[in-house]
Amino acid sequence: MLSEAIIVVLIGAAVSLLTSALTSKVQWDKFRTGEKPLATANTAASLTDTSIELVNEIRKERAEDKEKFNAAIETQDRRISLLEQENLDLRQQLSEMEDVREWAERLVHQLKAHGIEPVKIRARNSRPGQSAE
Repeated sequence: MLSEAIIVVLIGAAVSLLTSALTSKVQWDKFRTGEKPLATANTAASLTDTSIELVNEIRKERAEDKEKFNAAIETQDRRISLLEQENLDLRQQLSEMEDVREWAERLVHQLKAHGIEPVKIRARNSRPGQSAE
């Protein structure tokens, strides 16, 4: 039979191998479960970084669009102001022309009342395609 010392050594070796195997299994499980949260955290961080980049690009484009829109509005405001001033000037000219026309009609009436035939008015074409009266 085997001596007691050999049996103790074999049992010790078996227990040692079993303990090493269990320790290795526990360490592998800890490593594997530790890697999953790390991978998840890395993925989340990557997605967050990508999202932040996209949001920053959208904000930049939005700011550029806002600047272009404001510039276009300012341009339109200037054009409207110019057109309003031109409209006022044309209304003033029209009013003056109406005053001259009314004065000329009264003058023609006075001349005819004294037996004088006034010179006919020479009409100008103010617009292309418009005939003289």
